[in-house]
Amino acid sequence: VARDPNYQANNTAKYYNTPTHTLYNKKQTLYMFDEARKNRVGPLWVVEGYADAITLHTKGINRVTALGSAAFTEEHATLLDSDPSVGEIILAFDGDETGQKCIKRALEKLAPYTRIRVQVCVMPDGEDPDSMVNKSTDHLLNLERVSSFRYLLGQGEELTHQFVEEYLIPEVARQG
Repeated sequence: VARDPNYQANNTAKYYNTPTHTLYNKKQTLYMFDEARKNRVGPLWVVEGYADAITLHTKGINRVTALGSAAFTEEHATLLDSDPSVGEIILAFDGDETGQKCIKRALEKLAPYTRIRVQVCVMPDGEDPDSMVNKSTDHLLNLERVSSFRYLLGQGEELTHQFVEEYLIPEVARQG
């Protein structure tokens, strides 16, 4: 990941993706996950960007990790499931169309892992975890959180019979 120092003047993205390297593959890495694992109390916040994770951490939300992009992968789901300290996840992605797509993709990838309880932190349109926590930590912590099932229903997703049987029924059972 690289930063464009002139992103405002150029009307471009603040950060842009650099090529994958043998030393770092963001499809297989969760930024700050090792630090988040040290504190085994409470849910693990999963955010899109590095800046989101750093800001949340500096504001006292120590169980936070970042994807480094808007691409939640099967490798991320496997990594989270393999850690016994991860029993609950809060997906807190940006309140834009890309963030919404990332939430849906994350829910699909996490669906087979029934050990993990997943909640979605509903971000206001145009906001992200960094902007919300910079207003105050309470702004972020008090946002509505819904189960993955309720989130998908609220998005008006077309639910296939297979999706209902393989994902939603186990999710409802897990949520209680």
